[in-house]
Amino acid sequence: MPRKTVRPRSLDKKKRTQKMRIALFLFGALIVLLFLYFVDLNPQWQEPSVRKSDNGVLSMVLAVVKQKVLIGGKEKMSQVYNGTYIADTWDIRGGDTVKVRLENGMTDPTNLHFHGGHISPKGHSDNVLVAIKPGETFAYEYKLPATHPPGLYWYHPHLHRYTDSQVMGGMLGAIIVRGDIDELPGIKGVPERLLVMTTEDAGNNVIRLVNNQKNPVLFMRPYETIRLRLLNASADDFYNFSIPGKTLHVISRDGNTLSEVEQVQSEVMAPGDRVEVLLQAGSWGEYIVKSLLYKQGAFTYPEDTFMTIRVAGFPVLPDKLPTTLLPYDNFSDAVIDNTRTLTFSEGGTAQNTTFLLDGKEFNPEVIDQIMTLGTTEEWHIINQSSEIHPFHIHINPFQVVSVNGQPLVRKGMDDTFPIPAKGEIVIRTKYRDFDGKYVLHCHILFHEDHGMMQLVEVVKPGASSAPDNGLPDREGMLQMREMAH
Repeated sequence: MPRKTVRPRSLDKKKRTQKMRIALFLFGALIVLLFLYFVDLNPQWQEPSVRKSDNGVLSMVLAVVKQKVLIGGKEKMSQVYNGTYIADTWDIRGGDTVKVRLENGMTDPTNLHFHGGHISPKGHSDNVLVAIKPGETFAYEYKLPATHPPGLYWYHPHLHRYTDSQVMGGMLGAIIVRGDIDELPGIKGVPERLLVMTTEDAGNNVIRLVNNQKNPVLFMRPYETIRLRLLNASADDFYNFSIPGKTLHVISRDGNTLSEVEQVQSEVMAPGDRVEVLLQAGSWGEYIVKSLLYKQGAFTYPEDTFMTIRVAGFPVLPDKLPTTLLPYDNFSDAVIDNTRTLTFSEGGTAQNTTFLLDGKEFNPEVIDQIMTLGTTEEWHIINQSSEIHPFHIHINPFQVVSVNGQPLVRKGMDDTFPIPAKGEIVIRTKYRDFDGKYVLHCHILFHEDHGMMQLVEVVKPGASSAPDNGLPDREGMLQMREMAH
């Protein structure tokens, strides 16, 4: 019989050792990969605290105080809400009710505005004709329609002659209204990042801040898609937002979802503007976030890098980006019930400029425009000055149909839009759901505070003007008139 070969025991032990080493290596590699996948890549990234509605209600106190706060890392005396430069973000839905007890602990009067909100402008709702005196409190109650457009909005003071300084001081916060856009394929489940962009003046320079941080760093994973919610909450300054080398996939402007995704390389954002974009990272590396050169007329904003996006960590599979979003009310072929012309201009001297609408400064005792609820109008808005003025109107968004005589296909609605210097825009809008008094103005808040604003009123068909705007106990706009003078 042939002899049976016996394998040396030392050889078996060596192979077992090799297998054990390979298993340990693979296990270690798995641990590293899991760490890279789940590790928080943004330990230094900061966003404002969030208050979410509960069972359809969000309640809070906004205490206005003047105190020392950190602004961009430097201590400064400023007026703020609840002791914080940039207050909490409201996270709500259509159909919710927001209750705010505003306590004025300053020596100046103030009030509160839900910027872009399609809500009542009367009574204790978005009534900017109310003046809350020092030491007073006021209970706001904003009832959002169930059909309120989902998107990004914000809140800030809106008392004539005080708005600019109070917003510049940090009395502001973002509002996220959730809804059908958040359920669309390619958007649902995508990580969100909120960028509240403000500015600090330093002589002739503008210091740009994101969420009260100077030159912050945001991390993304390779090929990851994120949803950037951009809010220009500066009182007077423009952003020409760009990430050189990357395409911005715009899905919403001013809280209004576009019908189709728009791909742009940069986006001009006037004070008060909001834009939401999808951004998809490439491989490992770094992107710089800039405000590109922008000539506003009175001031030229130089190119400025104010943030960095660093791509690192474990890669993910790239998401399929959406192309079609939600339909919107297109007024291009609408029956127009009335046409108006509104003219922005400047007067006075270089040392004492006056900011005018239809040749006059704001007068809280005069209703400049009266519109009828349910009608559709076309406005021709002319800018006779040599600088750009961002037009803003409360309560109802509008569709821009042309700029300087050239048709514009905007794919959605706006509530703030820049009028070119020595130029003209044409807009169309419908006055829905709410009657009452509110304002239109230039959203460079210094210009607004110095006269570039008008009082308007929407009345029900056949009805007359309501003198108290739903607040007979406070004499409505008489409170604002007293403070304005």
